[in-house]
Order: sequence, then structure tokens, then C-alpha cells
Amino acid sequence: MAPSTLRTGPCVAGPSAPVVAPGTKHTFVLRFRGDERESVSGATEGLENVLASHVVTAGKLKRQYSMFEPHDPVPKEASIEWTAPPGDQVSADGRLVEAYFVLRDGRGGAAFGRRTVCVRP
Repeated sequence: MAPSTLRTGPCVAGPSAPVVAPGTKHTFVLRFRGDERESVSGATEGLENVLASHVVTAGKLKRQYSMFEPHDPVPKEASIEWTAPPGDQVSADGRLVEAYFVLRDGRGGAAFGRRTVCVRP
């Protein structure tokens, strides 16, 4: 069962779940400040790469990955376009959609984040 179906009741507007209309396009923005990367030494001295994975429980993302590379200036923003699920996939009470973000470096480090969006006609 998808995490968004585990919550009960209608979705309502709030700081933790903004409301959007079915089928509309929106943008998630990841802001890399620079402190996500550490220095690496050896044959490839410099800063490490950081990979961001993003997935949603409904709707469509334009892409699944964003990269923060050693030569990228800071701060860096990665914009990911998301289209909310169409109206035939949303009940009259609305549908909660979860967006998950995972940052990974090349050393085994990881950080996780989640955002909730209410899709309501």
C-alpha cells in the first residue's frame, strides 16, 4: 500500500500539505548550500559528487535524479517539474501525494526528506 493511502480523512490545506488542483504542473526545488559535500583525496582530489533521488507516490516527475557536482557553484538550485495526478485519480475529498528526496554521497552517507501535497478538485 502506498504511504499516501495510509492516512485517513480528506486532505486539507496547511503548512505541511499545500493544496493543488489535479493535472496541474508544479516545481520542487532542491537547494544545495555546499556543506552537503566533503573534500576527497587521492586520484580525484576535490569535492565529492552528491546525488539526489526524487520520487512521488502519484503524478509524474520530469526526472528522477539531480546531481550536485564538484565544479558546481554554491548555492545551486535543482528544479524538478511535477505534474499532479489527473482528476480521475483524485476523489472528491482529495488525494495526499508524498514526495521523497534522498541525498547520497560516494562514501555511504545519506539524508532523507519527505513532503506532502494535497491534490483536490
